[in-house]
Amino acid sequence: MAKTRMAKTWPNWVIDASQGLDGAYCFVPIEDDGSLVVGMNFISRKCPGKLAGVVHEGGQDAVEKWCEEHPEWKECADAG
Repeated sequence: MAKTRMAKTWPNWVIDASQGLDGAYCFVPIEDDGSLVVGMNFISRKCPGKLAGVVHEGGQDAVEKWCEEHPEWKECADAG
């Protein structure tokens, strides 16, 4: 299988807990200033870089609820 090469890489990523598929997470890169790269995501079981946290469009309460319901999320932090 051919590897995809992006013009820019991001070292830090977050899980978008409002997206994703069963068994996979939606990772969104973060710029150096802490802003999310809107429109860029990566669906995978493992984080493509350093996992910096979890975000949800429903806010902090939704993040906390999602984290409680998905305690396995921390296992995806090992970049592969």
